[in-house]
Amino acid sequence: MNNKTSQVVVGCFELDQQQIKRYGVNGAWRSAIQRDCDWRCIDAFGHVNNVIYLDWCQEARSRHFAQVAGHFPGQGGIGLVVRSVEFTYHKPMLLGEQALITTRLKRMGSTSFVQEYAVWNGELCGEGVATCVFYDVKAGIKAVPSQALRDAMMVREPLF
Repeated sequence: MNNKTSQVVVGCFELDQQQIKRYGVNGAWRSAIQRDCDWRCIDAFGHVNNVIYLDWCQEARSRHFAQVAGHFPGQGGIGLVVRSVEFTYHKPMLLGEQALITTRLKRMGSTSFVQEYAVWNGELCGEGVATCVFYDVKAGIKAVPSQALRDAMMVREPLF
């Protein structure tokens, strides 16, 4: 399903120089997903609805976690709960355009982490940050992740 009206990528991938140039990516980013701006993304004003950017960031977060941990949040007993999120919109995106959503770890705490996001399409279209808490799905409480998971999350990050 790679036509103009489908979601393009099923996983998170490592950026290469061609993608960095194509999408106008600036800064230290390694992980990304790519999405089409199809008709489901468009609001009454003809541009991508603001909530879609947040949805893309959530997808990038989940896929990035799965890439690092080997499973999606919650499947291995440890999940993620978003404590706070903020996003700044810089440039509207339109029907038929493609977005590259980058993600990186900004800070790691004992039971939480802060992740940054950026949405690109030739230039920066928006950027955000989310504070996420590790969550023990069975116990229903915040959790301290294993050192192996913490190490896996930090070792691949360009800011660490």
